[in-house]
Amino acid sequence: MKLFTQITIALFVILAIASLAITALKRRRFMQMQTLLNQKRFDELFELLDSKLVRYLFPEYNREYLRLNAYLVKGDTKAAGRVLDGLLTQKASRAQRIDLVVKALNIYVSEGKTKRAKAMLDEIESWDDKKLAGKQRECRQLYDVVLLKRASHIDEMEHELQTAKGARRGQLEYLLALQYEMRGDMERRNEHLKNVRG
Repeated sequence: MKLFTQITIALFVILAIASLAITALKRRRFMQMQTLLNQKRFDELFELLDSKLVRYLFPEYNREYLRLNAYLVKGDTKAAGRVLDGLLTQKASRAQRIDLVVKALNIYVSEGKTKRAKAMLDEIESWDDKKLAGKQRECRQLYDVVLLKRASHIDEMEHELQTAKGARRGQLEYLLALQYEMRGDMERRNEHLKNVRG
């Protein structure tokens, strides 16, 4: 019985050490991939993403999501589209799905793909979660202004602009500029465009 207990303890220790080693290796590889992406060393990044070790350490969804970001940074919209199509069919956690669908909407809007953007917007608006109401509103505004060419969000966006910060502030300035241009108010358009450019 004593020998069995010692073997069991030894196995737990070995498993704990192995788990720590794998976690450290994952962290190192992830940092390496982030560095390659930041330095725009795409060929090396794609080679690493396809390596046996990385395929073992990271789920397919995570690898493909990083590949999508790399293609977007690279400006290869065709390849990004193929990866995005694949990701949209994969199983993902709720948080991953929310992030991906919002990203897909932004990509489709920027590419002028109204039908695909509408499919993403429909999914976003179907989410029954009060915490996502702000994100849903932002996505609707983006779709309406950029693709439907509607200037119907000026008042609410001017109000939000008073407290907005960071990337959202820049997005609001840009969308307001587009709406004022649609209304023929070039002075207000130029004010907002100037603020986008900083």
